[in-house]
Amino acid sequence: MTYEYGADGKRRAQTVAGSNTMPFWWDAGWNVINMKTTSGTWWTFVRDPENISGRQLGAWNGTSPSSSYWRYFHQDIINSTRMGTNQDRGTIKEYEYTPYGEMYSESGWASSRYKFTGQDWDSTAQLYYFPYRYYSPGIARWIARDPVGPRQGPNLYLYVTANPVLYVDLLGAARVLISGN
Repeated sequence: MTYEYGADGKRRAQTVAGSNTMPFWWDAGWNVINMKTTSGTWWTFVRDPENISGRQLGAWNGTSPSSSYWRYFHQDIINSTRMGTNQDRGTIKEYEYTPYGEMYSESGWASSRYKFTGQDWDSTAQLYYFPYRYYSPGIARWIARDPVGPRQGPNLYLYVTANPVLYVDLLGAARVLISGN
């Protein structure tokens, strides 16, 4: 698997098995607005414009919302996708996570790439893609150093200073206090 990145650091394409390339298109922030899967399906993502972290509201496949299949994503306070529903309001997927983002359980037939904290789950690499670095939920560690250095503690690979109950990191660059704590 290979990845291509733009000058702005955003992942522009993912190539699997040397030939199946998935391109990604981004908004002005850190939110994917369009992607094409390896099977050739186009997805367009609609996000909440009032939410700074880009909470995903829904997605449709195809070229227009009126002629394609809608999926709606329901997220918790840290933007983790907890449920997917279809255009008829039927549940099509449910997710549960451990505090560090490992999949605890999932049920249903549909899937979302955007799971723990709303980040892209790369099933081939078994890592979450955050805008500034990749994260392994199985070991609760980033696979690259903290881009801001030791400002958040001496361990530059530790996820939210080992306190995912109080903190979340939505970009891979800095922990923030979870609202309501």
